[in-house]
Amino acid sequence: RRAALDIEFVPAACLGAARLRARRIVAIDYDASIGHRLRSAFPEPDYEFHWFAASREALGRIHGIRPDAIGCDLLLPGLDGRAVLVAVKMS
Repeated sequence: RRAALDIEFVPAACLGAARLRARRIVAIDYDASIGHRLRSAFPEPDYEFHWFAASREALGRIHGIRPDAIGCDLLLPGLDGRAVLVAVKMS
């Protein structure tokens, strides 16, 4: 059993330190309205948001982005969301 640590995590911005980079978020969904809603949920400068409507386009560009998180519709037409996530993990 691990002992409890008395530590409080504070965002660097609260300490006046500059953030090294924005968090990179990738969303893959063929529905443009969902892409727009997600974009507004992850505003700049805190986030670098990338939305793709097609799985193959996302796969072609995702490694250049190096995202911190990926959100993917599992029912994408063509290459489904599970296959996209497996392909990203394998490469």
